[in-house]
Amino acid sequence: MCPGGSFLVSRGGSFSDSVEELPQVQVAALLGKHKSWVCRRLQWLDALATEVLEDMRLGLVSSSVARSLTRLPRGNQHELVQAVRTHGLSCRQCDELVSRWSSTQDAVARAALLADPMRYLRSRDEQAQHRDEDPRLGPTANTLRHALLRLERAADSLEKTLRWRAIAALSTDERSLLELLTERVLAGVERVTEQLAVDFAPTRETRCETRQ
Repeated sequence: MCPGGSFLVSRGGSFSDSVEELPQVQVAALLGKHKSWVCRRLQWLDALATEVLEDMRLGLVSSSVARSLTRLPRGNQHELVQAVRTHGLSCRQCDELVSRWSSTQDAVARAALLADPMRYLRSRDEQAQHRDEDPRLGPTANTLRHALLRLERAADSLEKTLRWRAIAALSTDERSLLELLTERVLAGVERVTEQLAVDFAPTRETRCETRQ
């Protein structure tokens, strides 16, 4: 039988429907999940504070955030989930927030972390970018390099989308909305292109002259 009497669980991983005294195997069959999935959710019930469970029931907290919060004592979960919601943290950022909060016992440091978490957190993308820095370049040059690489990847992705997607199948309303966005994007690309030409064209010309 499921420990703890009634519990809340749903297909999407959030907790919503009350199930009374059912075996885990039966609950798994009802939800189309494996028994281990149900067991993990039951473990969450034992580890999560009542306020967090209620937030999950209302859809205010995702299952991924809740999983990170299970690493904390129940009494501290509510203040961290408030910080997550107030600052719109992602699941990954929530996980890092929990790790940083747990790594110190200093009450002042913990309060500062919760008051302004983005000051102390660094997203996985930024971490990956830091690992991918060119050692030949300084901080400013590396920032420009990553921006140019992102632009190149975006251009490649857009080109493939335009090539393979049925653009002709778009409705009139869809086309109208995308046309407005396209105008903004083209204007932005034009400004960037002009600025790049001003900043780097002389360097390119000099390089050509050197090769000659």
